[in-house]
Amino acid sequence: MFSNEKLRAAALVHMQLEHDVKVDQVMDTVSAHPVWWIEPVFRIEGRSALAESYRRVLPEPGHKEMAVETMAALDDPEVTKWGDSHFVTEFSAAQGRYPLHKGMALVVHFDGLLPASERVYVTDPAATKKLRKFFGPDFGTLPGVHSPGSKRGLSSEMTGEVVGMDRMTSDQDWALRRGERRL
Repeated sequence: MFSNEKLRAAALVHMQLEHDVKVDQVMDTVSAHPVWWIEPVFRIEGRSALAESYRRVLPEPGHKEMAVETMAALDDPEVTKWGDSHFVTEFSAAQGRYPLHKGMALVVHFDGLLPASERVYVTDPAATKKLRKFFGPDFGTLPGVHSPGSKRGLSSEMTGEVVGMDRMTSDQDWALRRGERRL
């Protein structure tokens, strides 16, 4: 059923630690250079920014229930498709089965067995508003955190100019730092 049972097991360990609100242990299960996107709210790059996002979101009401739904979805071939180094979960593919994830999709790429990038697509405006509240009004100003519409810290590939940044941050630049070549 799964193209990579080890990847699935690694994802479950990561998600269980999120469920259990164990921030330090969760951080042990992510790559050295994590990049998380929560569309359309934030792009989170780097271990410090990601750890802060976990400190803010994991204890929030409803997160544990969402984690349980996400873990269940990993074993649901109707919504989750596995690749050699990633998985894609489209919660809407099973109408009504994952009500806490209405209008959401999840894409996780791994570096070995460690999540390296995660994209959470949120299309429900109420969920987007709730996420902004969970993160707090100052989150978008933290180093490594970028908000859509803000040029602060984004690479020239994304904005046509460099504004207030001391290193590259686009997906392609991140891939180059890891030794990948993308055309």
